[in-house]
Amino acid sequence: MKISKTIFQFRLYDIWVYLLAIGMLIGNTGIWVMPNLNMQYLISQNLTKIPFEDPNAHYLFTNYFQPLLFKLFRGASLDSYFLFALVITFCFVLIFLIWFVQYHGKETTLALHKLFAAITFSTFFIPFYWIGMDGMTLLLILLVFITRTQKVMILFALSLGLQHFEQGFVAFALLLGTLIVYLFVSREKTVWPSIKNCFLILMWILVGKCLLVLWFWIANIELGGNRNSYMQTYGKLYFQMWLLSWPVILWSLLGTGWLLCIRYIKKIWPLFLAVIVTFFITMIVGDQTRVGAIVLFPSLMYWVMIDKTIWRDLSQRMLLMMIITYLILPIYVVWGVPHHSMLKADEEIFQKIKNGTFALQNEDLLKPFTAPQKSIALSKQSLKEYNAKIECAEKSLHYTKNQPILLPINVTNNSAEVWKHANDSQGRYGVFLSYHIKRIDSSRSLIEGQRVILPHDVSSGTSVSLMMPVTRSLEVGDYVLEVDMVHEGITWFSEQNPSTKLTLILEIR
Repeated sequence: MKISKTIFQFRLYDIWVYLLAIGMLIGNTGIWVMPNLNMQYLISQNLTKIPFEDPNAHYLFTNYFQPLLFKLFRGASLDSYFLFALVITFCFVLIFLIWFVQYHGKETTLALHKLFAAITFSTFFIPFYWIGMDGMTLLLILLVFITRTQKVMILFALSLGLQHFEQGFVAFALLLGTLIVYLFVSREKTVWPSIKNCFLILMWILVGKCLLVLWFWIANIELGGNRNSYMQTYGKLYFQMWLLSWPVILWSLLGTGWLLCIRYIKKIWPLFLAVIVTFFITMIVGDQTRVGAIVLFPSLMYWVMIDKTIWRDLSQRMLLMMIITYLILPIYVVWGVPHHSMLKADEEIFQKIKNGTFALQNEDLLKPFTAPQKSIALSKQSLKEYNAKIECAEKSLHYTKNQPILLPINVTNNSAEVWKHANDSQGRYGVFLSYHIKRIDSSRSLIEGQRVILPHDVSSGTSVSLMMPVTRSLEVGDYVLEVDMVHEGITWFSEQNPSTKLTLILEIR
C-alpha cells in the first residue's frame, strides 16, 4: 500500500510539473490567434476550391494538412477550428515535455527542474503566441525527429510536406548542412546515420509536396499566386523591416536559450551556423521570429536537446538564471516590428467572454499589433510642411467579406522636417499612417481608420515600411480607400497638400 501510494504521488507530481511548465509558457506570452486563422478555416470547408480572391494569399492553400485533418474530423465552425489548432499546440508542447523527461531521465529533468530551462527557447511559445498552422508544423517536425520506427517517420515527413513544405524542407536541410560541415571539420563518422536520415526525411517531405501538386492538378485547383509572386510583392518591404529590427530578431531566434547556447558554444558550434543562416533567411519573411524559430527547431533538437551531457552538467545557477531572465525580460516577437506579450489583449477577450459578447469571427485579430485608435494628447504645433509620398506594393485589392486585410505601405518623408512618432516620452507631435474609406459613388467618408504608429522618428528624405490593417466590417461592394498621413490632433496631410493622399479601389466580394 505504501509503495503504491508513493508511485501515485510521484506520477501526480510529474503531471503538476508538466502543467506548471505549460503555465509558465502561457503566463509569459499569452495566447492569441493567427490573423489569417479564418482563411485557414475557409480552406478546410472547401478543399477543392480556393475560398479567397487575393492572389497573394493563395499560398495559404498549400498549407493543406491541418485543414484536411480538421475536415476529416467533421469540423464545421471557426470556433471549433480554433480549438482544434489550440489542442494541436498543447499536444506539441506536451509531447516534447514527455519525450524530454523520458530521454534525459526524471532525476535530471524533474527532480532538478531542468525541464523548465528547455522550454525557455522561443520555439515553444511561438505556437501559443499565434494559434494556427504553426502548432501542426512544429508537432510534425518533432514527431519526425523523435520517432524510432522508419515507416512512421516517413509518414510524418510526408505529412509535413503537405502541411508546410517550405518550412519543413528548409528546417531539415539546415540540419543536414550543419551535419555535413561538422563531418568535414571533425571527421566524426558517427554523424553518418543522422546525415542519411536527413536525406530520407527531405526526400519524403518532397514526396508530400509532389502529392499535393498532383492533387491540385487532378482537382483542377489553380493558384493565382504562389510564394514567388508573394515575395515579388512584399520582398523589399520585408527587407526594410528586417533592417529596422535585426538586433531584436537575432535575440528572438533563441530567446533566453542564448544563455545556454553561449555557455556551450565550443560543443554546439554547428547550431550557430544554423542560427546565422536562419537570421539571413528572416530578411525575406515578414513574421521573422515565427519562421526563424520553426526552421531552427530540428537543429536545436539535434545539437542541444538530445545532448545528455549538456543537460546533465547544467548547473542550478544557470538554470535559475535562464528561468528568471525568461520571466523578467519582455517577450519579443518580431512581426515587421517587435511586439510584446498578448496577456493584455487576452484580458479583453476574457472580459468579453464573461459578458457574453465574444464572437471570434467578429474580432479584429490585428488589433494587438497596431497602435490604439484613441487620440493622443498632442501639442498644437503644426508642421511647416505636410509633404509625403505614400506607396502600396499591392495594386489590386480584392477581398472576401470578413477577410483580414493587411496592406504593405511605404511612406517617404518629403518635407524638410522630422516626423515625431507617438512613442516619445511626452507623446507630442505624433505623426501616424491612417486612411479613410468612402463608397465608390460617394464623397462622404464612411470610416476613419485606426492609426498605425511609426517605428521611430522619420527624418527628411527617409522612408519607412509599415503594415496597415484595414477594417473587416465592410459589406460586399466597391469602395475608395484613401491612405493618408495624419498629424494627430492637428490635421490630415491631404487637407494641407492633396497630392500626399494615395487612392486605391477596394473590392469586397
